[in-house]
Amino acid sequence: MSWDLFCKALLKECAPDFVACFVPGAQYVGIRECQLQTLVNGPFAPREIRGDVVLEARRETEHFLLNVEWQSSRDEKMDERLLNYSVELRRLYNLPVLSVVIYIRPVGRVPVAPLVCSLPGSPVRGGSPAIWFDFVSLEICQTSVEEFRALGLDAFFALMLLCKDGGTPAILEEVLQRLLRNKETHCESIAAAFFFASQVLTSEEDRRFLERKYVMLEETLKANWIYQKMISEGLARGLEQGLEQGLERGRLEEVRQNIVDLVEDRFPTLSLWARGQVKSMGDLTSLHRTLRMVGRATTMEEIKAAFPAQH
Repeated sequence: MSWDLFCKALLKECAPDFVACFVPGAQYVGIRECQLQTLVNGPFAPREIRGDVVLEARRETEHFLLNVEWQSSRDEKMDERLLNYSVELRRLYNLPVLSVVIYIRPVGRVPVAPLVCSLPGSPVRGGSPAIWFDFVSLEICQTSVEEFRALGLDAFFALMLLCKDGGTPAILEEVLQRLLRNKETHCESIAAAFFFASQVLTSEEDRRFLERKYVMLEETLKANWIYQKMISEGLARGLEQGLEQGLERGRLEEVRQNIVDLVEDRFPTLSLWARGQVKSMGDLTSLHRTLRMVGRATTMEEIKAAFPAQH
């Protein structure tokens, strides 16, 4: 179970909230398909661009796309990824694209907008850079609860738990009180809030509190597909048993996927090989070591050396 599932579920269920936050005054229209693939015939490897959920919105009479990417790990080339997504979406739908990256965990230094690529030497006629790409970057762990509370949007209430001052039982109580006002339409947001809480409420006392709240709301969650996903992958059972077993599996899968994503971004031809390698890695410490090494790698040889030898 990864962050990805819950963040996408929250985005889909509360799509108008994200439009209202990032483009005030705009109206949400719908969700667009965003599994994009560009095949290159020739000596280059096939290239696949996998976006998250893309929202269509309009301001006055003009339509545009809002591409929201969720990041739980460091990617020094996040700005270039967003640029690639923007170009492909523009090509596919012929609509302007606003790109947003939301960092849901601390990841250290992040790329800062705009991404500027200029020609060397003297300016060309007109003086414009070759590429000027702007985007929005939101680091939740650097944001205060009050900033999200002031927005008055349900999705950002759920995300308050991940704010720098949000990991407390009191904030979870506030979040649930808000979301339960519309529990029939906010089941996935409630499930996401529980997942976020499980990541930040770590003391024994907080765990017991979380388990009590979970038991109280179990009936509300049972009819929801994301709850069934939690059950099938052990997260719900983990909550009932102290959360540890389910969360440990979730952490392992998350780091494995992060490794594969980084390899795929740098050397797509190694992605299937990397996926096979991480399947046999069951130690979180080793996985994190491999993730750091892959993040620093610049050649295929360095990528392969980042994985432990298989015996």
